[in-house]
Amino acid sequence: MASVASTASSTKETTNYARLCRLLVDIGTQALRDTLDAIHAPANLPTVLAANKPTLQSLRNKKIINPIQWGKLFPVIPTSVSSRDFDTTLLMVVLRNLSGLTAPLTGWDALPAVTDLSKEADIARVKYFRNTVYSHAEKASVDDIKFNDYWRDIRDTLVRLGGITYEAAIDNLRNECMDPKVEDHYTKLLGEWKKDEDNIKDQLNEIKKRLDTLTAPEEAIDQGQSHQPRNQISCGVSTCKESFHVNKPLDLYCHKCQACFCPRCGQSAHGRVVQGNTDHSQSTTRGKGLVEAEQGAEANFTIITRDSRERLFYDEREQVTVTVSSQTGNEEEPRSVVRPSPHSGESQPHQPRNQISCGVTTCKESFHVNKPLDLYCHKCQACFCPRCGQSAHGRVVQGNTDHSQSTTRGKGLVEAEQGAEANFTIITRDSRERLFYDEREQVTVTVSSQTGNEEVQVVDCKDGHYRVCYKPKSVGRHDIEIRVNGWSLTGSPWKVEVKPHQYKVVRSSGSGELSGPYCIAKNEITGDIAVADYINKRVQVFDKDMKHVKTIIGGKADSQRWANIGCPVSVAFSKSNDIMVTHEQFRSQNKKLSVITDRGLFIEHFTKHLIKAHHVFVKTEDGHVIVCDEGDRKIKEISSDGKELLLAFSAPDSEVNPSFPYFYRGMFFVSYMRAHCVKVFDKKGVFLYNIGNEGSGEGKLRYPEGLSVDFCGNLIVCDASGFDQNLHRSGVLKMFTLDGAFLTSFGEDTFKVPWIVSSCNNGELLVADVVGDSVHILR
Repeated sequence: MASVASTASSTKETTNYARLCRLLVDIGTQALRDTLDAIHAPANLPTVLAANKPTLQSLRNKKIINPIQWGKLFPVIPTSVSSRDFDTTLLMVVLRNLSGLTAPLTGWDALPAVTDLSKEADIARVKYFRNTVYSHAEKASVDDIKFNDYWRDIRDTLVRLGGITYEAAIDNLRNECMDPKVEDHYTKLLGEWKKDEDNIKDQLNEIKKRLDTLTAPEEAIDQGQSHQPRNQISCGVSTCKESFHVNKPLDLYCHKCQACFCPRCGQSAHGRVVQGNTDHSQSTTRGKGLVEAEQGAEANFTIITRDSRERLFYDEREQVTVTVSSQTGNEEEPRSVVRPSPHSGESQPHQPRNQISCGVTTCKESFHVNKPLDLYCHKCQACFCPRCGQSAHGRVVQGNTDHSQSTTRGKGLVEAEQGAEANFTIITRDSRERLFYDEREQVTVTVSSQTGNEEVQVVDCKDGHYRVCYKPKSVGRHDIEIRVNGWSLTGSPWKVEVKPHQYKVVRSSGSGELSGPYCIAKNEITGDIAVADYINKRVQVFDKDMKHVKTIIGGKADSQRWANIGCPVSVAFSKSNDIMVTHEQFRSQNKKLSVITDRGLFIEHFTKHLIKAHHVFVKTEDGHVIVCDEGDRKIKEISSDGKELLLAFSAPDSEVNPSFPYFYRGMFFVSYMRAHCVKVFDKKGVFLYNIGNEGSGEGKLRYPEGLSVDFCGNLIVCDASGFDQNLHRSGVLKMFTLDGAFLTSFGEDTFKVPWIVSSCNNGELLVADVVGDSVHILR
């Protein structure tokens, strides 16, 4: 077990490897992007891509560009194309094919000569260094000597490509702390980059092998070798059963073996082959019309072979139903043949007599050029494409869902709000752009952000419509990837900017009943809401709908039974549902923390570990009490019974009092009004960082007081912006991420001076307006 632990742990060598991966993935990709932007200005990129679309289409047909990358090159809105959305592989493809660059003398895949410092050579070096670093992937480690050599060479290359400004970023990366999770992330990214280009090479090799197979019979024809018309063969829709070739079409035939086979197993197992259109095993039972069609195919074999190259990697229709006429009598009887669905894993039943293959030739009609002739008409004994078949032929193929024709609609693909439900609809269509539905369709939707994937619900309406619903948990750009039967829809992934949650006041109370509400808290068990009514020297209790329930007034005649709460400053509910109150005599310096019942009966004072209690907060998970103590400027965590001091800490180099504490997911968030910031500590009280600084703009804090974390995981801070001694100016609520990034502000026109905010389990916010003498529920 010791050896396993040491292998899995992060070492200097594994960190070296991860750091090189990050250098290539982050800075290397940006250098390639900047190079492309320098050659083709971002504003001109749509025009350049449109002008070179035939070149790019050729690369797409060869599978060098995949459907997702194609969607990034030609999005639904052409002007929205941006190199920012191009991955590393796509950047390399565009640079090598559309930028007028000449390959180095050593080629694009080898290390250029040391003396060659051209832009082309440095682009080739980036790829070479990627391969060199990836060669260490098995152990995922690089020793210091090799690391220094690699780093120097890669640094020099990237600085030449991107400019002198890259020096500082690269040097900072070398010294930056690498978290083990970050190391694993960049190691995987480099591996994916390498696999992308390896897949392209495999596709090109496969094309070459299959073209060699197709060329062999063509050469035989050119040399005068004859083939019998009945042996112009199609192997139907049966598929290969060999390992690694499962479900590959048996579209080749061996005369020697008299057997069909797929291209992958045919290279070594068979000799001369042909590829044709009629199943040999069924040819003796075919009608006269089909034999004539076979003979016609023999005469045009050379043309078919040429067109086969063009259609070799055409996106195959996932399912085709062919309606054919009866071979006997005058009555037409519809019969169906179903190709195996690529996602079902099982072949569908069919009638061998009626199996027709239209080869891989393409339509030559105007507006239909290069459309596949994958439909067959018995009356005309001819193949045709779906677009010209409607008017010219009788009963024809009914195509299945075509991902390129399927569409979407709905605001959920344009905009969304954090924590709010967003919706859109997917509409599946066939190749003729008609609404189409098949219960076996597989529609998948992925909504991803920098923080991970969102939960998505897809509802099948059973009519070709799919309703999609998601609730984004984070703010910022989200990518929505939609796939139908494994194919990405045109325009996918959609980029949706999620805005912060927009809170609105749903209920208010207290006008005329409250005077100086300093604090508010909710009992999540009973639903009661307690408000510290400072000037009126009482605690007001409301129900969940902000209807007044009762008033707790301390200081009654029997001081042994009734708590003398004076002016309540802060309230919270204990784990046992009692009310914890920090209180003082009006503007005195003697503040205490007391525990009372909901009727105002005194239970006990928390005085043992406190000097001058200010605001109080109770942790929900263990009932521990957190208090800001103005007596020694410390934040203290006390046991629920008040007997033990569990933790005491203060901000380093701070001479101001803490204002309000809040605990969330192992971190303390404490507002410091006079320091104009919120300070964050870990669960042991170690200072981590500040949120906000003095000022009145975005991300600035004037006088932060109450704070809470809402249901979206955002930090909400009450900022008495411009709040002076006369209480003349208004305040605002400001929203930050937990790491301190400013998101938005709200409530400028609603509150006078929001003093305390409290979040509820149902997603609502409770806000006490100390100058407006009111409390509000926001949702």
